[in-house]
Amino acid sequence: MTLGINGCSQVPEFSRVAGPSAALNYLVQRQHHILVVGDSTTAGTTFGGHGYTNWVNVVATDLAAEGRSAAFARVASGGSGYLTPSIDDGATFFSGVRRNAGPDTDLIVAFGSNNDMEAPGDLRDAVRRVIELAQQRSPRTAIILVAPIWIRSPQPPASHDRMTRILATVAEEYDLEYHDPTQERWLADTSGYLGEDGIHPNDEGHRILANRMGDVIGRRLDRLEADQA
Repeated sequence: MTLGINGCSQVPEFSRVAGPSAALNYLVQRQHHILVVGDSTTAGTTFGGHGYTNWVNVVATDLAAEGRSAAFARVASGGSGYLTPSIDDGATFFSGVRRNAGPDTDLIVAFGSNNDMEAPGDLRDAVRRVIELAQQRSPRTAIILVAPIWIRSPQPPASHDRMTRILATVAEEYDLEYHDPTQERWLADTSGYLGEDGIHPNDEGHRILANRMGDVIGRRLDRLEADQA
């Protein structure tokens, strides 16, 4: 499995995920290409989710253990968002999709971003641009929007709530699957899942995110496979 693990946009191509049944599965089932774009929560940090403990890596490993043929490209950088450029390489969600989505992309997951809470610009328009670009690059691709998770305090600030309402509205506008991890209480006991920086999820938090996102992605793959049958 080849996945960027240091939080930078280093995965320009899809990489096959190996697993116990992967060799046989590859012969009988088309491999799914999954692109995940996100910020430091998806990239992982030194406080959690670095390397194989990263939620994307865990989902990829779990799917492979189930014998499902999936190739993940993770494009995530600290500080990035729909509006906000990464502090590492200047990437945004738009540039991540532009550089990595293609005709064979089956699923695009956009996760985030808290970096857009106070960013100047029209967030609604920025989200629409990412969606429309994804649809142009791969008209058959499924798109899932996941709002940024808030675990820094018991209640998110008003700017976070405004942002998630915009994401929910745009997802509904384009008839896309949408999840709000904060409202859905993915990490309900934040004290156990918060890294030492008080901002990012720790390794256990990434494990919980992987469980939740694995369910989301797995259900979507079920639908894709049913459509291909």
